[in-house]
Amino acid sequence: MKKSILLIAAVLIHFAAATPQSCLPEGITFSTQEQIDNFQSDYPECTEIEGDVTIQGNDITNLNGLSVLTSISGNFEIRSNSSLVNLDGLIGLSSIGDNLIISDNPLITSLAGLSNLTSIAGGLALTQIQALNSLTGLESLTSIGSFLYIGYGIALTSLTGLDNLTSIGGDLVIERSTSLKSLTGLSSLTTIGGLFEISHIWCFINLTGLEGLTSIGGDMMIKSNQALTSLTGLNNLTSIKGNLIIEWNASLNSLSGLENLTSIEKNIKINFNYGLSSLTGLEGLNSITGYLDIGRNALISYSGLNNLTSIGGDLLSWSNLSMSSLSGLENLTSVGGKLWISDNWSLTSLEGLYGLSEIVGSLTILGNSSLTSLAGLDSIPSGSITELDIRYNFSLSTCHVQSICSYLIAPNGTVTISDNAPGCNNPEEVIEACESSSIEVIPVEDGFTVFPNPFTDQLSIELSLDKPSLVAVTVYNNMGQLVEWPIEKELYPGVNQLQWDSSILPPGIYLLHLQVGREIVTRKIIKY
Repeated sequence: MKKSILLIAAVLIHFAAATPQSCLPEGITFSTQEQIDNFQSDYPECTEIEGDVTIQGNDITNLNGLSVLTSISGNFEIRSNSSLVNLDGLIGLSSIGDNLIISDNPLITSLAGLSNLTSIAGGLALTQIQALNSLTGLESLTSIGSFLYIGYGIALTSLTGLDNLTSIGGDLVIERSTSLKSLTGLSSLTTIGGLFEISHIWCFINLTGLEGLTSIGGDMMIKSNQALTSLTGLNNLTSIKGNLIIEWNASLNSLSGLENLTSIEKNIKINFNYGLSSLTGLEGLNSITGYLDIGRNALISYSGLNNLTSIGGDLLSWSNLSMSSLSGLENLTSVGGKLWISDNWSLTSLEGLYGLSEIVGSLTILGNSSLTSLAGLDSIPSGSITELDIRYNFSLSTCHVQSICSYLIAPNGTVTISDNAPGCNNPEEVIEACESSSIEVIPVEDGFTVFPNPFTDQLSIELSLDKPSLVAVTVYNNMGQLVEWPIEKELYPGVNQLQWDSSILPPGIYLLHLQVGREIVTRKIIKY
């Protein structure tokens, strides 16, 4: 009987010793080698630390005393250990409940001690590990809940070791590396939940290694990568839920690699890429929700945006010194903000904008020294222009196009025209050219009335025509924003009366814009 009791007791003791034990909810900091060596005797049976763990000490050379650890529920930081050479003592660690941060450990050459780590619920940051030239040891890691940050001070040439990583819940930022030559190792990565940033990488020529990536949940930022020539490697990327920002990539000559990108939910900003001569690669885009900002590139045209039909915000084209035309934008019909074309010194024509039939904001043509005519802006409804600014286009002598003539007859905002060539030096010169040209602007008093005005929900529009004509009526609010397109139809000679139900619009001041062929008139209307 006594022997049986002793046997049972021994089994229970063995079972208790083998069972993982949670401990240290307040966390722990190791600052000496002695503390690490004594961990198992100081905290017997402690295998799962509930709080944060920090390892920071100049005399720490190994982590063998922590070999019993299987999980850390909080943050795990290994930083500023000038004598630590490897992480082999962490071989039992399989999960981290928050962030893993390894920084400023100049002698660590390998992450092989993390080979059983399968899960990081937070982020992984690696920086200032000067001797580290490989991520071997992270092969068991399949997902990162928050961010992956790989920063400066690491001798990596590739990301081999992350080969089984399929998703990052937050940001992926890789920056300031002088040795990283490719993204090989990320081929299984399909989604990035937040920001994707590649910046200040000196040796990249393309983004090979990201062929599995299909979506980015935040911004995509490609910035200051001096050797990057294309975006090859992003060939399966279809959507960006934030902004697309491509800046300061001195050798980038095209956007090839983005051919399957069909959706950008915010803005596009492509600036200061002094070798970028083409937008080839953006053919999949037919609309942009936000603004399009293209400045200080080597573009000669907008070829590559040939399928783009609408821009939700501003269209900004500035300081593209080699750009001679806006060809590539022929299918663009709508700009939801201002149109700003400035300091494109080689630009001789705006004819690529012939299809543009709507802007919602100011029209600025500024400092384009080779531009001779505003032909190409003809179809913009004058009622959608809130301000007009035409200055310092020293060769510009032809401003009397339909949209400008109609705007000057009934301006909706300020007018600034000066310092261009004779014929376009002030509003009076342009109006004179409009009157003497073949452009006919309907005087607001002739042939077109609206009543009652002010009105409640129903407005009558009466129009006298001398020939069959296609008539379009659009309505803008006092901010110049399109609010209604109530009528577009063919009308017959004689007096025509149209009824418009405006019950869906709130009371206020509106601009009713009538276009008959190429003739335009605008009338202010007030709804009670």
